[in-house]
Amino acid sequence: RLNRYIPTLKDVKLSMGIYNLFDTRYNPIEYITSGGYFGGNSAGAILADPGAPRQYFMTVSAKF
Repeated sequence: RLNRYIPTLKDVKLSMGIYNLFDTRYNPIEYITSGGYFGGNSAGAILADPGAPRQYFMTVSAKF
């Protein structure tokens, strides 16, 4: 379909995706600290990283 605009174009691919579709707010990395890194007052604290937010992406690839 694009030959009249770009005659050397051989193939175009379009892909789309979604990460974390249901917006889960899980902690993929979680541990109980022994207090060594943050000092003695932090012993027994739970350190966690939040889950990634919902992400949408689209990729276009073209071959000439």
